[in-house]
Amino acid sequence: MILDAFRLNGQIALVTGAGRGIGRGIALALAEAGADVAVASRSADELTAVAAEIDARGRRALVLPTDMRDITAVRRMVAETEAAFGRIDVLVNNAGIFQSWAQPEDVPLGEWDLVFDTDLKSAFVASQAAGVGMLARGAGSIVNIGSIAGVIGLALTTAYSAAKAGMIGMTKAMAVDWAPRGVRVNLIAPAFIATPANQALRDDAEARRAVEAQTPLGRFGTVDEVAAATVFLASRAASFITGEVLLVDGGWTAQ
Repeated sequence: MILDAFRLNGQIALVTGAGRGIGRGIALALAEAGADVAVASRSADELTAVAAEIDARGRRALVLPTDMRDITAVRRMVAETEAAFGRIDVLVNNAGIFQSWAQPEDVPLGEWDLVFDTDLKSAFVASQAAGVGMLARGAGSIVNIGSIAGVIGLALTTAYSAAKAGMIGMTKAMAVDWAPRGVRVNLIAPAFIATPANQALRDDAEARRAVEAQTPLGRFGTVDEVAAATVFLASRAASFITGEVLLVDGGWTAQ
């Protein structure tokens, strides 16, 4: 059955930024597809709630409070997942922050560093750490969560766009290097997805209309739409796909 290729039965997944929004949705989708899931973010309370939802789906969960800006903590996150579950088959690098909307000349260097450390450096360190075991087994899938801001010029987001563009470059280079050893690396680039983090934007009628007008499908995306794409790239259904940037953007970049 072709649908069996989308299942993740017996797989072990680690999702960063899993306490809320897109990360939470991805963690739950991976569990529904059959994976046991380690969830990481800074908020232990949020992770505990997500873990309970994973347990309710009949899968095992591991709660890993982690500051993704701390390299030692990121490496410990990977080690603790491997110690608890034996391995990592799927790594989803979702942790990230947005920047303050600002003209390039007004972006503080401190904020630039914070965005790069959280959005890009943490993904590299986690991939590097989890990749050791994947390469040793000759199998694994890494899914990075980027943004259309890494593909197009999105106004007032210089730091964020640069970090997400860097993630695309990292994804492609890592995919080429690791493909001969059985590890796939892909990236999902969403447009505006409805999450609690952008509730204020969606409550601003003018801003909401501007986003919807720019999106050919005429709406914000949903968390489930990103989560479904993640399950696909993590699964055997995408076994001949690596180094890909999958745009989940309602047609934004098709224009």
